[in-house]
Amino acid sequence: MARPFGRQVPALWIVLPTVIACATTGFATAYSSDFRVGLAVGIALSLCASFLVERRLRAIAGAIADIAAGDRFATLSALAAGSRS
Repeated sequence: MARPFGRQVPALWIVLPTVIACATTGFATAYSSDFRVGLAVGIALSLCASFLVERRLRAIAGAIADIAAGDRFATLSALAAGSRS
């Protein structure tokens, strides 16, 4: 099936942690007068953002892997809701 052209909005659970990490790094660099502080803040926040995104992707991939492995009674909504705890 062909995908329609147009505006596709990216998922906020990926964009939001990344934007927060980038904005905070910029503010830390601008207001600290030392680029090493901004670099340290950027590294720390990028690790935090990647952890949040990877955790969600792992839950989604695990649910799809269960279905692909032959668990015909697995549903995506039940596995995704249960994996957040």
